[in-house]
Amino acid sequence: MKFSASIVLYKSDVSYINSIIEHITDTNFDGRLYLVDNSPTCSCYPIINNNNIEYIFNGNNIGFGSAHNLILKNKELLGKYHIIINPDIIINDLKIFDKIFNFMEKNPQIGLMMPKILYPN
Repeated sequence: MKFSASIVLYKSDVSYINSIIEHITDTNFDGRLYLVDNSPTCSCYPIINNNNIEYIFNGNNIGFGSAHNLILKNKELLGKYHIIINPDIIINDLKIFDKIFNFMEKNPQIGLMMPKILYPN
């Protein structure tokens, strides 16, 4: 598995999260996506029907970093590279994950990278 990725949710709209999932699954993402839900009640995202996506419900807001750390601390869940994804992204480049993987493979001295952030306006 090339990648693992996590998105932390908090009272997130199901249709909005499905849109983000579509953006990711429409790309060349080779890995497992973890949706870590810090909401007080379980949305359970019943329309997720993908074996490469796992929904984890916390039942309380443990915070953005702690929720990502639930995945990061468990090496069995991780791909070669882990991506922390904000729940408000839009992916415009369908080959972005190949580009990330190839860049990291060619530059083993790099331990962390982040995208160029562009706002809709």
